[in-house]
Amino acid sequence: MTELKNKRSRIEIWICDDSRPMANLLYGFIEKALKELHCNYWIETFYQGLDLIRFFQDELQKPDIIFLAARMKNTSGFRIAQDLQIQNCNALLIFVSLYEEMILPSLPFQPFGFIIKARMHLEVKPFLEKALIVLKRQEKNTLFYFYKGIEIKIPYTEIISIQSGQKCLKIIQTGNRESLLWNTLRNVYEVLPQQDFLKISASSIVNVQHVTGIEQKDILCSDGSRLPVSRSAYHAVLSFLNGRKEKA
Repeated sequence: MTELKNKRSRIEIWICDDSRPMANLLYGFIEKALKELHCNYWIETFYQGLDLIRFFQDELQKPDIIFLAARMKNTSGFRIAQDLQIQNCNALLIFVSLYEEMILPSLPFQPFGFIIKARMHLEVKPFLEKALIVLKRQEKNTLFYFYKGIEIKIPYTEIISIQSGQKCLKIIQTGNRESLLWNTLRNVYEVLPQQDFLKISASSIVNVQHVTGIEQKDILCSDGSRLPVSRSAYHAVLSFLNGRKEKA
């Protein structure tokens, strides 16, 4: 049975810069800062933006922080940032550049920070300190567990429903994504915030933020799915949803 957790076991950081010397230099500053901050961490380095995108698409392990070069030869860091947004990447994004004039065009991507390469030795640690505070705050609103030895982290806001399968639970997420979890629905329900998640049957939990209505004793979800409400739970579900409407 998969262990459920309430916090990260380590910080996952990705670096992307097509200049190997610069990427390696940045790696050193990040590692030094994380050791001084007594963090358990993993750092992944990419020398091409498209490699980072492919890795993000293929791997279950997702980054918490990305240090991304704003300007690269084959593709711009801004294009990579745009692709990451399309892929629903939740990582804190920190652009890195030689040039201050790149700050303004980075703003549409709402970066967590911008570091000038000549000041990396001064700016990396302060940004990491701030990022760790934000990540700690996020832990209260995230489901953590391990799957095949990889730590999975899913923000509660991205969970539409959790459904029992024959051997495991299926977590239905925004963006047409799914994750698997080997545990019982009961155990998962106990760790979720009860004000946002509702058990509608012995086989389904829904995030009330993604409930669009109820029709013929079926819950309608934002992804277009219909989930049956059990007879025993129907009146409690109806009362809960009506109560939320009155408070809204």
